[in-house]
Amino acid sequence: FDIEKAEQILNSALKEKPTPSFSEVARRLGCKRDTLEKKLPKLSAKLHNKYKKSVSKIREQNKRDLYEEVTRIVNELQIWRDSITEN
Repeated sequence: FDIEKAEQILNSALKEKPTPSFSEVARRLGCKRDTLEKKLPKLSAKLHNKYKKSVSKIREQNKRDLYEEVTRIVNELQIWRDSITEN
């Protein structure tokens, strides 16, 4: 286990957008998650937390996008319905 390489990869992962999962970073290093957590607990925790926040932001944005899309479709359907009932 090359701890310097692991630190470098973890630090790089912390700068990525979106933040990669901890499993993805462990895979890049070719090691198990628990090994990485034991050898570099602070960096591992930092990545875990940043990933959770990243996923949460993405989910919230997806909800907003979906809400806007549904609203747009409902409005289109109402316009379509109104045009039919006028005739």
